[in-house]
Amino acid sequence: MNKIITILFLLLSISVLAQDKNEIAWTDSLKLTWNDFKGHSQKNNPSAAISHCSINFDISVQNDTAIIHVFNTFNKQKSWVKKNSDNDYILNHEQKHFDISEIFARMLRKQLLEEEFSYANIQKNLNKIVETNYHEAEKYQNKYDNETKHSLVVEKQEEWNLLIANQLKEFNNFTESELKVFVKR
Repeated sequence: MNKIITILFLLLSISVLAQDKNEIAWTDSLKLTWNDFKGHSQKNNPSAAISHCSINFDISVQNDTAIIHVFNTFNKQKSWVKKNSDNDYILNHEQKHFDISEIFARMLRKQLLEEEFSYANIQKNLNKIVETNYHEAEKYQNKYDNETKHSLVVEKQEEWNLLIANQLKEFNNFTESELKVFVKR
């Protein structure tokens, strides 16, 4: 149940990624099922399951506008569950990892929309914002697993379920994957 978060610097269009049958884009209406966990479990790993989620983005600049796509995906081939661990309770824990990744995708969108970019600083500032978001997300995912003991502490899991739901609502204004940001010359 450890969370693996990677930030991929993609120069791909969303349509190409969306066609990848190994990736699931996060949506409010779509929930993970055990059929989405296609990877091979690791015998030496004590976790019952692993969810591999990524916050991906691409950017293009046209005149004075940067078009940035930020999206959260679940990789089916890199996610796995051990035999006899595929119950609804553990699936909920894994879904919350995907939801946390979405919270940080929304936070990244918010930060990018609030940033003042110029042609001189866009790459440096973008890299700094993304790197900070990545490290904060990683710490948060670890805190989630540590406090819930990978879902074993039922009361803590219930607290986190509410916290995650509230944070998704808090950043509900940042669900659109495509951002248009002004870039000063």
